[in-house]
Amino acid sequence: MQGKASLALNVSLTASTIGNLVSGIVLVAIALPIAKAALRFGPAEYFSLGVLGLTLIAGLTEKNVIKGLFAASLGLFLSTVGADEFLGRPRFAFGSIDLAQGVDLVPAMMGLFAMGMMIKDFWKPQDLDSNKEKIKLSLLPLDVFKKIFPISLFSGVLGTFIGALPGAGASVASFISYNQVKSMSKEPEKFGTGCVEGVAAAEASNNGVTGGALIPMLGLGIPGSGTTAIILSAMIIHGIVPGPNLFISKPEIPYGLFIAVFTGTLFMYLLGLLYTRMFLKVIMLPQEILNTAIVAIVLTGAYAVQRDTFDLWVVFVLGIVSFS
Repeated sequence: MQGKASLALNVSLTASTIGNLVSGIVLVAIALPIAKAALRFGPAEYFSLGVLGLTLIAGLTEKNVIKGLFAASLGLFLSTVGADEFLGRPRFAFGSIDLAQGVDLVPAMMGLFAMGMMIKDFWKPQDLDSNKEKIKLSLLPLDVFKKIFPISLFSGVLGTFIGALPGAGASVASFISYNQVKSMSKEPEKFGTGCVEGVAAAEASNNGVTGGALIPMLGLGIPGSGTTAIILSAMIIHGIVPGPNLFISKPEIPYGLFIAVFTGTLFMYLLGLLYTRMFLKVIMLPQEILNTAIVAIVLTGAYAVQRDTFDLWVVFVLGIVSFS
């Protein structure tokens, strides 16, 4: 941002708030209709959804198809580990009682995403430049707000619908939105130099994914992101079956999530204004200390799900697979 760290963070916070609000509005508007339509789904429709999820791999990994196919194959293989639902026989258990129970989703996600990134950082630490500029956040200047508001609205909507696609996520939404806004801009040469439009496009879209990812989870019982996959796991642990019937059997859960999206957006903006300077000090800690703390949190979370040390091995093994 040409040395303008305060402006960059301010634009990022404001655009993120707008993106979250847009995703919340879209979530409230279409989650229930999708759930009603899903009640008519039969085996053929659910099979088609599964095929759609697999075909998305081709579009999302067009630059590295081999890695995409490997990741999809690994996911399919892990889903087959455990007892067969129809025959009751263990598959790929190799005589292990732990494997016969299957690979739990939460430690698998933590291993593939968090632990893989931590191993990468330990293997090749990143050099973080300390910024000497005094960071102070306040309300965004009106002229800058007018410039980023329509972009944030567009990117928030785009991010919401990308988030509704299982397997897409915030990173995909950011790249697509950034490129789309750049192609529509009258001055595309400014993008990549730290212009506020590019910052707003990326931040609004990756926050728009938040509400979008809840749409397939609540309406179809299919997680739209890694975060909603963990929420899905938490529901299952407590005996709650996500899907279209959730609006009938336990309506307080989806409507509570609706409220949480808007409440969380408000607090995100207020706390962002108040504590961004403190957050910056945290991430500027020595990388070894920060990564060690993250690893401790990841392992604690993975163990807390079933209180089984086998889940810790799952985190480590899948973390190594993700790193490699």
